[in-house]
Amino acid sequence: MGSISTAADNLKEIIGSVQLTGVRLRELTAAGSVPEAGVRTASVEIGHSARVKDRSDDRFVVTAAIRVRVMEQGGGKQALRRRPTTLSLLAAFDLLYDLPKAKDFAAADLSRFANVNGVYNAWPYWRELVQSITVRMGLPPIVLPVFRIPRRERNGRLNERSANIRHRKLRGSVAPEQ
Repeated sequence: MGSISTAADNLKEIIGSVQLTGVRLRELTAAGSVPEAGVRTASVEIGHSARVKDRSDDRFVVTAAIRVRVMEQGGGKQALRRRPTTLSLLAAFDLLYDLPKAKDFAAADLSRFANVNGVYNAWPYWRELVQSITVRMGLPPIVLPVFRIPRRERNGRLNERSANIRHRKLRGSVAPEQ
């Protein structure tokens, strides 16, 4: 139990010490279209990853990659013959953090920070990008939910209810439910 609280304490110290000083879009891939008949119902799948790179004594960069896929649902046998992905978007953001000079954090602690806070800090930029790109592609706007950090149970496992996002189609837009 000691190592879990130490890791949590180290993460809290990093969160309280670093300052986000820059955000840059590193990569963007967008592909998709809506069939002439439209899409009645769709599901939205969201995934993300993050890693620390370019670390120095007083700063480090987190690259946060976030992906969304919109897939048509239903339609019976004929739908199985169609391409299931209606839209796929992938973006990677470089987040520049300044470190106080007196702090020396372990690589494992910075990696934990990247996986939670890096994605959390990139999420508002990602939400805006997804909504504006889908409109520019002539598709209904996708409004993503705010980022929720999945809660862990006392045994260390993810709480399934807090880790999953259900999705539904609203009139004219695909909007995930929380």
